[in-house]
Amino acid sequence: MEKIAQSKKTLNLGSGTKKDQILLLSNLDIEGLVKDLKIKHFRGVFVKDELPKKINEVECVIINLEKSYQEGSHWTAYHKNKEKKYYFDSNGDAPPPKN
Repeated sequence: MEKIAQSKKTLNLGSGTKKDQILLLSNLDIEGLVKDLKIKHFRGVFVKDELPKKINEVECVIINLEKSYQEGSHWTAYHKNKEKKYYFDSNGDAPPPKN
């Protein structure tokens, strides 16, 4: 993660003397981290309109909630292990509707 922080864009939040910097991650950054962390069954990083049609029995996927022609907004993740499905959104939102 430290290597990424040296070369990536940041977003400043706050005002006055106290500002927090947030590291903005790209799909390439996330793929690199997944590789470094050796996450099993990782399928890839996708925008919501380019998700694979076929879902594997066991898989882990990172999804950006924007469409491919947009800049990107918010990363979410899901993990499927046979019949069990998990969705993660750091904002605590429910999965978006299928469309």
